[in-house]
Amino acid sequence: PSPATLPLPMLGLLQQCKEERARNRERIIGLKEARHQLRSQLQGLRDANARLSPELAQIEKRSQQSVGMTEILSELLAGEMQQRDQLLLHKQQLTQQVGREVPSETWRRDREGTLEFFQAECARFRNGYRVADDDIKRFALDLSVLERDRSLLIA
Repeated sequence: PSPATLPLPMLGLLQQCKEERARNRERIIGLKEARHQLRSQLQGLRDANARLSPELAQIEKRSQQSVGMTEILSELLAGEMQQRDQLLLHKQQLTQQVGREVPSETWRRDREGTLEFFQAECARFRNGYRVADDDIKRFALDLSVLERDRSLLIA
């Protein structure tokens, strides 16, 4: 039957169906466009992944090497700190030894020689302590640089 011969409620229903079909067509077109855009984005992400994958593998390898270097430097730093502690203990022992010694006639006569010896021991200790302290500072700096580089590589 032609639309002219249909009853009025049927005409309204037919018009609603046509409008609904037009809206559905617009939605289908929009969804197809969105699907095309998403496929393009997915392909772009796959291309970027393929391009960046070797670089990521290299970064992970360097990160593992950095971990090894960090462990080595930590061990060296621990050794330097132990050496520093030993030097401090030696200094304390020398100080106590000098404080306990009772000045005798011989010591008084050889005071200049003993003083020179003590000053030489103090200088030797200071130099050893200074070298150990410089080494500790250098290792701590190297360790912090490696940890910073590692955190940058991981990020």
